[in-house]
Amino acid sequence: NAQSSIEALRYSSTFQLGTARNISLAGTMAGVGADFSNLSTNPAGIARYKSTEFQISPAIVFGNTDATYYNNTLSDEHINVNISSTGIVFARRLNDSNKWKSFSLGFGVNRLNQYNINRD
Repeated sequence: NAQSSIEALRYSSTFQLGTARNISLAGTMAGVGADFSNLSTNPAGIARYKSTEFQISPAIVFGNTDATYYNNTLSDEHINVNISSTGIVFARRLNDSNKWKSFSLGFGVNRLNQYNINRD
């Protein structure tokens, strides 16, 4: 039972979680900016930050699966608590004598996928 093409697709796909704002807009915050989740898709989006910000985004994932095969029914339910993203963006406005108006630098971690599995 080696890996199949379905497993290759499952492990190569990314499902960015990130902040609640990013999840609610289905990951389209990359074009808007000023959201920490942009750090992994469009780092230029943090240029919209005007002040330093630390963020942590916890997530609760509920899973429920029912399957029937040849009149055999299996069910699986699970609750997974994790951290979707955490990090800090340092932002600073520069004085008017500079050619640059502001400076932003971000560090963080975004969860892109989860491989939780239950093999009973």
